[in-house]
Amino acid sequence: MNPWGEFQFSLRNRLLGRFRLRRGLPRIEISESPEHRFYELILARAFTRAELESVDTVLDVGSRNGSYLPALARSCPRARIIGVELDGGRRYWNGFRRADFGEAYAKVLREEGRDAEYHWADFRELSANTLKLPAQGAVVASLFYPFVSVDPCISWGLPAQYADFNLVLQSLRTLAGAIPEASFQILSIHQGEWERNQARSIYESADLECFEVRVNRPEFASLWPSEHDAFLIRVRI
Repeated sequence: MNPWGEFQFSLRNRLLGRFRLRRGLPRIEISESPEHRFYELILARAFTRAELESVDTVLDVGSRNGSYLPALARSCPRARIIGVELDGGRRYWNGFRRADFGEAYAKVLREEGRDAEYHWADFRELSANTLKLPAQGAVVASLFYPFVSVDPCISWGLPAQYADFNLVLQSLRTLAGAIPEASFQILSIHQGEWERNQARSIYESADLECFEVRVNRPEFASLWPSEHDAFLIRVRI
């Protein structure tokens, strides 16, 4: 238990964080950044170019402030981009919240002609109808460094309940079950072998076959500040 973390989370996402301190949305200029190149590298290693070009919907779970939604859009040129972030009430020094930035990124993509949206919500409470997932086509749920254990979850100021990767998987399977004619895949990215092993054991316990790619740290050291190799796990539901 982490009562202080629970209290902070409630303040951010249920109370004070719901108040706008500034009007409108922050100004966003989409440019290719090291972070964007990192995500594009990850996607290019996990999928072939033809697979990325055939994706109809990307559901990004844990989208933070939406900063890498443009990278997802570039990598999947025909896809609808949906970002979902639980902790959208985190506020920056300029008074804007994560959710404000997320909506700003989605708005810029829409202005460029893309179908993009950002939800400040617990994705486990969202249905396929709410998200307007397609009855057919290719859907990819992306999870960049999801929590698979309690300690990092708590250190980020989230209640421990959000570290249960089993519940994340159950929710994704529920979404996939609601659109049985669609092709539904999960791409989860994990840092270090321990987190990879934890996630893989959960997938395999659910009788799901994993396709895995390891990206060694030197390949992305200048793009992303992690001390560990990245493990990409693809699962088809």
